[in-house]
Amino acid sequence: MTTDSFFLAGRTSVLRIAACFLALSTPLAIAQQDETPGAKPGWTATGPLVIAREDHKATLLADGRVLVIGGSAWETSFNAGWQAGPYSSAEIYEPDTGTWRRTASLSLARSGSTATLLPNGRVLVAGGYNLGETSSAELYDPDTGSWRPTGSLITARAHHSATLLSNGRVLIVGGQRGPVHLQSAELYDPATETWTSTGATRTVSYLHAATLLPDGKVLAIGNPGCARVAEVYDPDTGLWNATTSPPAYGCAESAALLANGDVLVTGEGAQLFDTRTGDWSATASPALVGSKHTLTVLPDGRVLATGGRHGDASVAGVEVYDPASRSWEKTAALSRSRSSHSATRLPNGKVLVAGGFDGPCCDWRDTLNTAELFDLKPLGQQE
Repeated sequence: MTTDSFFLAGRTSVLRIAACFLALSTPLAIAQQDETPGAKPGWTATGPLVIAREDHKATLLADGRVLVIGGSAWETSFNAGWQAGPYSSAEIYEPDTGTWRRTASLSLARSGSTATLLPNGRVLVAGGYNLGETSSAELYDPDTGSWRPTGSLITARAHHSATLLSNGRVLIVGGQRGPVHLQSAELYDPATETWTSTGATRTVSYLHAATLLPDGKVLAIGNPGCARVAEVYDPDTGLWNATTSPPAYGCAESAALLANGDVLVTGEGAQLFDTRTGDWSATASPALVGSKHTLTVLPDGRVLATGGRHGDASVAGVEVYDPASRSWEKTAALSRSRSSHSATRLPNGKVLVAGGFDGPCCDWRDTLNTAELFDLKPLGQQE
């Protein structure tokens, strides 16, 4: 039985048990929602996802389309929720029409995986969670719309990072396997479709952010203990070296490489890593977004931060960071509060925000199929 079939069977059983309650209320329909986001300054509605999903991965393809894979959903009824997923399904966003369509499903349902666009145009999906962490990996071919297996990870893991290196290889770092927070790292070679071990981190593990630097090295910051530590990976030596101590906590939610070469890291506070000197400095923190927000570099060099959670509640806050002034400015809010969503900058400069969930972390949580587009405008023109 497939994971999706298992979910449908489980959902049917729960619905029968709760029939007396469901007669009084209609639960969230995961496959489709009728809701359409209302237009707001800076944001416009676009077509809904085929399937509502959160903790999915979105990848901009070489032809400008967006591939969304996996993730999961949460359906609730009368304060009793059950998780649906993870998903094996995948879909494609067509920017020209603003619509989504199904594409071939993954060979394995998974959430908490990574998806990386390779130089040859294919997408590598690795690891993730499916009744336990998995070591499986597969490749998507946009030309044929099909998946095929590729070499397996050395270590099964989920919620890790994946960084495409300048030499075309993919660096996988950290993540989680059961209760273990992994510090191991490995490399995928697209030419041979094999994985090899590389240097383990000293402190970085689960809950970190990784960024490719202009010199080809990789900055990684974050661990469950929020220690003020960060490390840089050198592909030439395969080793990690500690940086100077970051000024804020080491809990990293997101990171973005700025046009000036600095790396903006947000989480418990915000900080900047100077790639020229290797030093850290504090910068202003966003106030309206929450944990699990997204960062997207805009065409003019500013950074768009969207959504997230404050406590158990999802938020609709949106702010823009200006590297010149090192300050954040409020801009138009999302049409729907959302967390664990995706944000993808399209070739036309717009940012596609899709899926996620609205509501508390568990009970009464709505997994979303809605999507919306942010159109870059001078902030003074937005309400």
